[in-house]
Amino acid sequence: MPEQPDASNYGTLLEVIAQAAFNAQTIADDNLDEIFPDIIGAYLSDWERVLDLPPCGLTDLPAQQRSEIVLAWLNMGPNTTADFLVELAATIGYTITITYDGTIAASERNFHFEVNAASETAIYFRAEDSAAGERLVSYGNNALECVINYFKPAHTLATFIYT
Repeated sequence: MPEQPDASNYGTLLEVIAQAAFNAQTIADDNLDEIFPDIIGAYLSDWERVLDLPPCGLTDLPAQQRSEIVLAWLNMGPNTTADFLVELAATIGYTITITYDGTIAASERNFHFEVNAASETAIYFRAEDSAAGERLVSYGNNALECVINYFKPAHTLATFIYT
C-alpha cells in the first residue's frame, strides 16, 4: 500500500503552487497594461526598436518624450501636414508655428517651410510620464529639430528660426 503524504507537506506544496500561480497572473496583468505605448513601462524600448525610434540617436530624451514620439509615429496619418508637425511638436513639449518665407516663390512653398520656436525650451519632469532617475528639467531644441526633420516629407526643407 502506498504511503500517504504528510498533510503538513501537502498543504505547504499547495501554498507554494498557489503563490506561483498568483505571481504569474500578476506579471501577466502588468504586461497586458504595458503593451500599450501610452503607458510608460518595460516595453517602451521594444516599441522604439520595432518603429526604428528614437530618430537621430536621441537616446537621452526623457521617457515622456520618447513615449510621445512613439505615439505620434503610431497615430500619424498618410499625410504629414503643417498642422500635424505643429501638433507633434506640442506633444513633445514645444510650441511652434510653421510659416512660409515670403521671398520664396509660390511654386517652391511645397518644398520649404520655416519652423518658428522659442530659442530655449524647458521640458519638465512629470511624475506620471517620466521615469525614475531622469532630470527634473531638460533644456534645448535638439529633439524638436530631430523629430521635425524625421517626420517631415522627404522632399522638403525645414529651416528653424529661434526667437
